[in-house]
Amino acid sequence: MSGLMILGLKLNDELDLTAIATLLLAGTTLLSLFFVRRSLKQTQAQIGLGQRQLAQTQEEIGFSRKEICLSRKEVEAAHRPVVVPVAGGQHFTLANGEDLPAGPYVPRPGLLVVPIMNIGLGPALCLESTIEGLDPGDGWSERQRLGEVTGIGVSEVVSLEIAVEDLSHVPNFNLTLTYEGVAGKGWRSVAGWIARDARYEGLAIATCRRAGRDSQEKAREPFRRSAARERAFADLGASVETDTIRTAG
Repeated sequence: MSGLMILGLKLNDELDLTAIATLLLAGTTLLSLFFVRRSLKQTQAQIGLGQRQLAQTQEEIGFSRKEICLSRKEVEAAHRPVVVPVAGGQHFTLANGEDLPAGPYVPRPGLLVVPIMNIGLGPALCLESTIEGLDPGDGWSERQRLGEVTGIGVSEVVSLEIAVEDLSHVPNFNLTLTYEGVAGKGWRSVAGWIARDARYEGLAIATCRRAGRDSQEKAREPFRRSAARERAFADLGASVETDTIRTAG
């Protein structure tokens, strides 16, 4: 048999051009697949790097939120108002020079005056108060609005007044004071006046939500891409797939 067989090519006084073209095409295809595979590996590496960076960013955001929360708590503690009803052995003087007894009193028939004081570290803002009589025989027992004060400074004393028909003496009552600090946090002070003992009892101070003032927390919805962003991602994926097919071809 004359001629030589080399790599599947039959050389018999002339070259088989079809076989050579097939071999070259196969080599080009293999080379293209090699580059595509390397490109995909690089893309996957970049995606992994991006995911690690995203996780690190989310961790930093978490730390920042914690620091903000701590800072807010420090501000609240440093400027927290504490408003309590006044009761003790000494008289108080208002800014206008008026002397107040150390406790609620009736300066004239039908008028009840209740002094309160801010003993906290910061101003009390938007104070609202209600009073509830505990003696039905005094002619009132339902809860009534006692008064509102825009702001009470530190160590400041103010007097709240309410008109009660035919009232001649200080009755037993429950007092509720709601207010907020400079950080916007709501507080409530509650105490009961015992006329027989001339003192308040059951004083309780706690945080509270104020209707119309504290914003309601909104439920966080999961992240969703918009329709335009979905189309952009779809177009990008189609473009990458087309480029890959062209390179492989």
